[in-house]
Amino acid sequence: MAKTTIDLDDKLIKEAMRLCKGMTKKEVVNTALQKLIMGISQQKFLQLRGKITFWDDHLDESSNSL
Repeated sequence: MAKTTIDLDDKLIKEAMRLCKGMTKKEVVNTALQKLIMGISQQKFLQLRGKITFWDDHLDESSNSL
């Protein structure tokens, strides 16, 4: 893990730490980054809706060959 010096909004950190009882600043920031990445990844996945076509008959053929 890399050490990084960043300026954080004191009000945001205090509120996040209040909501996430018992978490350190580091844990709050890491959790926030994980949730941001997860949220953006989910949005990108949902944008694929309707862009990927699955063929049921192809799935039937491949299962019969087992």
